[in-house]
Amino acid sequence: MNVVYMDSGTTNTRAYLIRDGAAVAADRAAVGTRDSAIAGNNAVLLRGLKELYDRLLAAGGLTDAEIDEIWMSGMVTNGFGIVDVEHMSLPLDAAKAARESCTYREDAFFRRDLHLVRGAKTTAPGQAVTMEMLEHVGNVRGEEIELLGLMADEPQTDAFLAVMPGSHTHVCYVRGGQLVDILSCFTGELNAAIGAQTILSGELARGDVPMQREHVLRGYDYLQRYGLVRALYIVHASKVFAACSDEARTQMLSGILAGGVAELVARKVAGDWRDAKKAVIIGRQGYIAAYAMLLDRSLGIPVEQRADAHGIDFALAGLLEILRVR
Repeated sequence: MNVVYMDSGTTNTRAYLIRDGAAVAADRAAVGTRDSAIAGNNAVLLRGLKELYDRLLAAGGLTDAEIDEIWMSGMVTNGFGIVDVEHMSLPLDAAKAARESCTYREDAFFRRDLHLVRGAKTTAPGQAVTMEMLEHVGNVRGEEIELLGLMADEPQTDAFLAVMPGSHTHVCYVRGGQLVDILSCFTGELNAAIGAQTILSGELARGDVPMQREHVLRGYDYLQRYGLVRALYIVHASKVFAACSDEARTQMLSGILAGGVAELVARKVAGDWRDAKKAVIIGRQGYIAAYAMLLDRSLGIPVEQRADAHGIDFALAGLLEILRVR
């Protein structure tokens, strides 16, 4: 059986050719829902995905007729993706993700059915979100399939947390082999805005800066003692008065933003998530080490960092699990 799987985000898409349950080829393209948002329609996204699809098939020596199924996940199910689809409601495992996937007939470019993995949310199906319940809402779109990959790669009976830093940092609570809760935070977006649209834009180091415990914890200490707006001013003041390097300043900012997540997670672990036995941080970027430092300090449970599922991308591992259990 030949399957093509595409994991499409805001700016990039990764594609895999899967033959008999194993990936045999891979490719990627700089296309995502940001392109649709800029263009005002999704034609540019679909065209880019189809070009990536054709390139992957050519590399594998296959034709479209030889592909049994096309699966996609990530941002393709939001308003700027291929089709806007409601999130799945928790609890969630691979069997439910397979059962509740959406089949969409795309006739403009692919001219065939696409199987779309839906995002996940903490609210009930069709439930309207009111202001009174808004503070308890969490949702993911794309992270759910990565989590399924983590769960398949590391099956365990104990409850655990999966911390998934990104434009939004999501903390997923897994119990009994199912995703049962999501805590969503506005982190990477805030970091990008601070670094591009505030006076700090010229005061931070560029690129993926290695984290040092001293500077990360200093930023977190500022957050705890003074709150967000004062903590950010102190980071700026360190440039005004030449107190430290741009690299140190960047690490303090990471301590502030990751520290906000760590404080929330610590409260959840002390309450609703008290049976969590460990936390697993997913990712390979250097800034993610700030999360490891702060969660290790605040949670009182083991904290691990995982980049992939023993050499396989977590999203790909999640899709393989969906195909296996359906």
